[in-house]
Amino acid sequence: MKKNWLSIVCMIFASTTATFAQSQPVRILDINSMEAKAISDGITLRSESGSKGTFGYFVMKKDASVPVHKHVNEQY
Repeated sequence: MKKNWLSIVCMIFASTTATFAQSQPVRILDINSMEAKAISDGITLRSESGSKGTFGYFVMKKDASVPVHKHVNEQY
């Protein structure tokens, strides 16, 4: 039973990995070379977006806040 279950998991992983790999190329980001943008008082952002997601690195001063909001794509 375990062998069949493992085979199914491996097949699912292989098919989803192949699909994802075709979605967009892998990019390597160097956080230190990305421009830091001031997005509000006390908050800077370094970010990069693809077709289905956005990577964001925030630096926030003590007591800084971000208003409640939402995005159409995934945020990391």
